[in-house]
Amino acid sequence: MLCSSHRIISHLGSGEFGSVSEAEWRNGRKQLTVAVKILTDSANTVKFLQEAAIMAQFRHPNILTLHGVVSTGHPKMIVMELMHNGNLKDFVTKTETRVNPGEMVPDYVPHQLLNFSKEVALGLHYLSCRGFVHRDLAARNILVSNMTCKISDFGMSRDLADEDIYVSHGGVIPIRWTAPEAISQKKYSTASDVWSYGCVLYEIWSLGHKPFESITVQQILQVVDLGHRPPPPPGCPKSIYQLMIDAWHPGVSSRPQPRDVLKGLLGNVEQVLAIPPEDVPADSQAAALGAPLDRASHLYQDLQNTYM
Repeated sequence: MLCSSHRIISHLGSGEFGSVSEAEWRNGRKQLTVAVKILTDSANTVKFLQEAAIMAQFRHPNILTLHGVVSTGHPKMIVMELMHNGNLKDFVTKTETRVNPGEMVPDYVPHQLLNFSKEVALGLHYLSCRGFVHRDLAARNILVSNMTCKISDFGMSRDLADEDIYVSHGGVIPIRWTAPEAISQKKYSTASDVWSYGCVLYEIWSLGHKPFESITVQQILQVVDLGHRPPPPPGCPKSIYQLMIDAWHPGVSSRPQPRDVLKGLLGNVEQVLAIPPEDVPADSQAAALGAPLDRASHLYQDLQNTYM
């Protein structure tokens, strides 16, 4: 329990178990601007506090920091560090909206996206080293502040093993981010987190688009089983798309470990960000970050056909 007083500043959003607000938090002589998750459904008290117990185990620059918990009285609260730029999906989507048709993104953007990719991989590597499976890795669950990414939202992380299916508060299965074996057999592992990481890479480099955005959820399972994978986003470096394809390997044991993903991201920056001219089809916009997704439908065709 954290003995303190707080003052709500503004509402930030709603999570699975409660609302999230920005607040001024005073604990003794210390005052912080924090994010406070407030339990709104008392029926979920155990799961709500379980999320805090999970977060309390972690100390890493790319994992959201827990400041404290109010576990007695009403309401129950989890106090976390405040990430000023919101979630990663919204952040990279804003990058796309700043790009006018026909314009190139600024030169710093690919380097920024590469850093985001590294930071999420570092957080995932830390979790895997601690034997922890996140089970809901997606850009919406990664927060950004001062150009640093931190994995968050551990609310579904430890109670899935005893559930028949993975169902969110709204009854929606996040199939676009979920490994096939986790959907069909309810088997979650570091390998299923790596599959989801591949989807996060897609979200980052497509500037906020979802994997398989053009088809329905019902169609996704079928096309994945047939070996299809999302085409690369326009302007996606070949080495990054190779990591996506490796992460989406149909064989669980054949997917890279997070440490292997990091090795692929920590090489020479110019080589990691390279788009080989011989791979660019006639439509030059295939190499333009932020171009319409269909412009890259034939980019890296050899990689697209890996599992077909």
